[in-house]
Amino acid sequence: MYKHWFIPMKEVGTFYSATLIGPEHLEGELKLLYVHDGIDYLEYSHLLTYQTSIIFVFIHPGSSQDRWATYRTDGAYYRAYIQSFYQELVPRVEEALASINIKHKGLLGDSLAGNISVALALENPQYWSHLLLQSAAIMKEEIDRFSHIEGPLDWKVYQSVGRNEDDYRSIMTGEPLHIFTRNQQLNRELLQRNATVDLNILDTDHGWVYWDQDLPQLMKFFK
Repeated sequence: MYKHWFIPMKEVGTFYSATLIGPEHLEGELKLLYVHDGIDYLEYSHLLTYQTSIIFVFIHPGSSQDRWATYRTDGAYYRAYIQSFYQELVPRVEEALASINIKHKGLLGDSLAGNISVALALENPQYWSHLLLQSAAIMKEEIDRFSHIEGPLDWKVYQSVGRNEDDYRSIMTGEPLHIFTRNQQLNRELLQRNATVDLNILDTDHGWVYWDQDLPQLMKFFK
């Protein structure tokens, strides 16, 4: 199964791309996973080897500047992207999969793509079953949003993070992203709201070699 779309962000006059890839035979209960930094996951990881029971939606924001504007909470495209995701992309995906039995719906993201994955989940908590985060460069503003969530979160959350990742600096600005510390803060917020969380602290740095090696455990969690 294959579909490709260019999705408009009408408020800011631009677009992003989304590619749906699924197994050839759509039988039984399948899982749906929206993958931010989708082009990178296709190029640098073995994620597609898990295609037998998962339908992927690989999302690509465009250039590095577009990614920065889209995935950061203070980015110029952030609100427009969240609106477009739910009003433009999700309806297209649901229409394409209308006859398919979807067991789980999840979001996957690395680094800043993890930040926007958390943001989308918080925007519509009841829609999602799983949140899968690899070295999420979670911003303080997203952690603060948890204070506005009422009631428990019925999520299963996978977090992997390197214990040395507080040393990682943004390639765009040079600022420290406090990745390890903020993942611990995020973990506490999730547990306080009764989410099921698997936190894996690794002796790794920030990069695709480690995220690809982490995929078998992550995908085992998404079951």
